[in-house]
Amino acid sequence: MENGVSTRYIPSLDGGLYRFDGESIHPVPLTADKLLSASNKISEDTMMVGGKDLVTYGIDPTTGKVCYKLSKVSIQRW
Repeated sequence: MENGVSTRYIPSLDGGLYRFDGESIHPVPLTADKLLSASNKISEDTMMVGGKDLVTYGIDPTTGKVCYKLSKVSIQRW
């Protein structure tokens, strides 16, 4: 919630962030990298924090199917 309005933050592929208030999208003056390296106070009662997660996929080059997914919390094989 921001100023009584439900708000969502959307990351872009180039690292930028956008705020969506249900009607329009506005750019946020921070990048995803800055967000991940520190916590940021958005308003008096709202703080934005983030984290990074690395996932590795093993793909069969013949079929293009995912064979496994490896992250710091799990290994999944198909």
